[in-house]
Amino acid sequence: SNLWSSLVPIRSQGDKPPLFLVHAGFGDVVGFESLVRYLDSERPVYALRPIDLGGHHEPLLTIEAMAAHYVAEILQQYPQGPYFLGGQCTGGTVAFEMAQQLTAQGHVVEFLALLDTSYPAYKNYLKPRLFYYDHPPQFKRGAMDLWFYISAAIYRLRPTYFNLYTKLSYHLGKLKQQTLADNLAYIKSYIVAAVALVSKKMSKSAANSLPQTKPENEANNIPAASLEHQLSHQTSGFQDNQPSAIDAVSVRKSYIDERFFESFLRAQQKYNPNPYSGRVDFFLSTHNTYVATAKPYSLQSFKHDVPVQPETKLIFGWDEVANDFHVHEFESRHEDMVNEPYVQLLAQQLNRCIAE
Repeated sequence: SNLWSSLVPIRSQGDKPPLFLVHAGFGDVVGFESLVRYLDSERPVYALRPIDLGGHHEPLLTIEAMAAHYVAEILQQYPQGPYFLGGQCTGGTVAFEMAQQLTAQGHVVEFLALLDTSYPAYKNYLKPRLFYYDHPPQFKRGAMDLWFYISAAIYRLRPTYFNLYTKLSYHLGKLKQQTLADNLAYIKSYIVAAVALVSKKMSKSAANSLPQTKPENEANNIPAASLEHQLSHQTSGFQDNQPSAIDAVSVRKSYIDERFFESFLRAQQKYNPNPYSGRVDFFLSTHNTYVATAKPYSLQSFKHDVPVQPETKLIFGWDEVANDFHVHEFESRHEDMVNEPYVQLLAQQLNRCIAE
């Protein structure tokens, strides 16, 4: 289908070989417009966006498949290299695989930029899920998706755990300072309060136990299915309340965005980069970086968004698979790298590196 092209021209003028930039984790490429303003004006710049964000295609479920699709679209318009590639955040992983595939096909990759890209094997995938799952997503996962339920439970119970720990510490401190008689009275007062609270909740529960009708299309009962099936259920209730068509469009966009995020996250987890013979230029945001500081599945791995200091030991990972690896620092927070005023500093580093 030609309804949705992944190759988006941001600046098509210029005599130099174009620079191709891959989207970040949510698939958005609008932020590249600000970056292009500060890049070499003689170089065309294209963005690559996910094939499924237009709603006309199913998601590509592996990094290799995404890279192959982007490479095919590039070669259709620019069959001859050399090629200049880059990827923002997790998009750098796709750019790396694109460089692998282009090289394997006999093309020359002159430049490969990873913009603060976490190495797949060292990324803590639990953390983004904790934040992402803390809302009722439009995109329904399978009933046996343990990652969904475990991470959601951890995230929701986290405040309870810390509050319980704080309260226990407080009460134990009080008990140590009092006599036995005072302690027995102290404990008795809390038991009485607890019994009263339970009685109140039971009374409230009994009052709410009367039969209540539920909408036929309650969101929690919708099974995972095709885009059209999901959306037909999620928008069918709109006819009763007669909201504007914007509501249906919003639900559709939410579903598509969340479906892409989930499929891209899973694709990254499954991706195992092969050794790369070319040069890799890594652009490191120094105000905070998503580069790992510890191996995953450790408590220290949650500190992946840390400021870069001389004593900070970063585990890049890409230097283990690239024969020629170079790090370029620029001042920015990871999430602001293509926003003003930091985007100017990133562009300066990119221009300098490409010129070399």
